Amino acid sequence: MNMNIFSLIREHFKRSKHLRQFFILLLIAGCTTASTFSDKNLKGFVGAADVSTQNVGKNILLNGGNAADAMAAMIINEAVVMPSRVSLSGGGICQVFDEKDGKVKTLDFLPIQVPQTQASLPMLPRGVFALHNQYGIKRWSDVLKEPIHNAQKGILVSDLLARDIKQAKNLPASWKKLEKGNLLVQAELAETLSLMSQSGAGIFYRGSWADDMSVAAFNLGYPYTSENLKTIRPNWSKSNVVLTSKGKTFFPNSLTLSSEGEKAWKKLISLNNFTLVSQGKEELRQMEKKAVENSFYGTSLTASDKNGLTVVCSIGMGNLFGDGMYLKKQGFFLSNGLNPESQYDIVNIIQTNPDETDVYSFISGTGPGALVDGIRLLENIDLAQENLSSSISNVNSEIEERENTLGEMSLFMCRNGYPNQVSSCQANQNIVPVYSAVNLGN
Repeated sequence: MNMNIFSLIREHFKRSKHLRQFFILLLIAGCTTASTFSDKNLKGFVGAADVSTQNVGKNILLNGGNAADAMAAMIINEAVVMPSRVSLSGGGICQVFDEKDGKVKTLDFLPIQVPQTQASLPMLPRGVFALHNQYGIKRWSDVLKEPIHNAQKGILVSDLLARDIKQAKNLPASWKKLEKGNLLVQAELAETLSLMSQSGAGIFYRGSWADDMSVAAFNLGYPYTSENLKTIRPNWSKSNVVLTSKGKTFFPNSLTLSSEGEKAWKKLISLNNFTLVSQGKEELRQMEKKAVENSFYGTSLTASDKNGLTVVCSIGMGNLFGDGMYLKKQGFFLSNGLNPESQYDIVNIIQTNPDETDVYSFISGTGPGALVDGIRLLENIDLAQENLSSSISNVNSEIEERENTLGEMSLFMCRNGYPNQVSSCQANQNIVPVYSAVNLGN
């Protein structure tokens, strides 16, 4: 019987006394420098590898929105600036720490695979709308305003998008010609987002527009039908929780993700002494092999506001650009569904104090072997003697068959808790503070 991957992680941390060191290590993995943050005029933090998406989240917070508003806008903007990894036909998984009731919840809208195909049904519009509807305070149209503008006016092709284009196996000729620095205008996607802005996410699932999309997808071999689109619903649930010596650690509660690597995980979580690295190396290599052969490409995003509302998301669409099947009239690529090894490519964690009133740390990572790298970081460190930088070097040296995705993770840590002790916070380069005036903290 398959075991839920997050249940296995939960058992691992029940046995581990070293969660704090794990997070410190991960922060350094993201090239973290020790920054000093001020709570004066602080609106919150936003995290994304893409600067444009960071700015979208910043502007939402600066204009009165909260972390859920910022995250909704950032996810949609990633569909504009990173169409290789995020698509309206894709999906994701988020954890939300609600500062009002001190609870951490999971929103599961991971792309559901259509049986006997590689195709997935479009979960992302429903998921983002559900997040905003539950926690957002700004108007839905305001949340989509800047992503629509970026699609209409165009964005410059980034390093990562250019690299994805080169690696993609199947793309329309017009996309294959794109290079770093080129202007990418997506008028059709802007039109689709404008319709979503006016009418909500429901246009994807019922009505004439949804029918037209279904026919276009069906003609490309993706079995969208009016009936199966109507069945799509994101799932809210309480996150899995692990008690640690410092507080509580939360992992997504997902029915979508399950593990076929049960034996490997049982071996790994039995290694209470992390200096016994050699005992886990073969299991890790087998996991990495599966991750390399069946990668789930995506992006990681985080947002937190001055009140402590925190949203940590892992978003993806299967292969790079899916299978390269592009709905020209609608302006987006069709996504692949999850495969059994996709759990090795997703890391999503929130840690709070025992009373669940402050956030101590959070991490979001999505990409080939992201979870495997997290395990390697944990196992390669000699807690008694070896320093953190040498552990990072060990992890980097073991990543041979795939691209290193450590720098794309969003990592945040507050030793004394956020938002009450902002000066204790540290973050990697993908997470930036949002100030309403001059940044007095850096």
